[in-house]
Amino acid sequence: ILYLAWLLIKKCHSEGFQRYVTAGLAVIIVGFNVGYIAMGKQTPSRSTRVIETAIEGKSQIYLPDFDDEFARADIYDDMDNMLMFWGVPNIQAFHSIVPVSIMEFYPKVGVKRDVGSRPEADYYALRSLLSVRWLYIQRDKEEQEPMPGYSFYTNQLDYHLYENDYFLPMGFSYDYYITSEDFDTIPSSKGANALLRGMYLEDETIARHKDILSPLPSQENS
Repeated sequence: ILYLAWLLIKKCHSEGFQRYVTAGLAVIIVGFNVGYIAMGKQTPSRSTRVIETAIEGKSQIYLPDFDDEFARADIYDDMDNMLMFWGVPNIQAFHSIVPVSIMEFYPKVGVKRDVGSRPEADYYALRSLLSVRWLYIQRDKEEQEPMPGYSFYTNQLDYHLYENDYFLPMGFSYDYYITSEDFDTIPSSKGANALLRGMYLEDETIARHKDILSPLPSQENS
């Protein structure tokens, strides 16, 4: 495209051609911006929700601290970064700065990861692995039980708040390890399940810690 543009400018450098190009460019710029603004004006409910629920809703969100125990939250089928507006640690996000380790981790557990982090409800074991304790679902959603193991806790804003019965606090310990070779034989959709049973370790790390960790039994390696 750039090459074609260069050819047009080089071959057609008459004064009339430049006027046509300038006028056409001005029409495209103005048309795009008018259309973009018009589309935004047609959906006032979304902008209202950003203000009333996302921004102002922070003062109406209260999570028990349980002696300042760290826990993450999840939100089901909602606006990107809603929990970030509330200042709640979460696993649903849209941002462009992602550490390499995160990009490597998510495919290992079957979840697509680019600039968005949106693990589907099928990966409920991943929630416990990532210390997710809370789940928000809008009250008007018909599906109120997207994942097993969650109990109703309270209502906040226009959401039902559920608690993960299988919550694991940050920094839980392991008795077993799983080698990279064994982990690669597990379907990625079951990767988080395996990581709840054994810590993923490379060979040199296993050599250092084999006195305190045992290999994950084969019957649990699935």
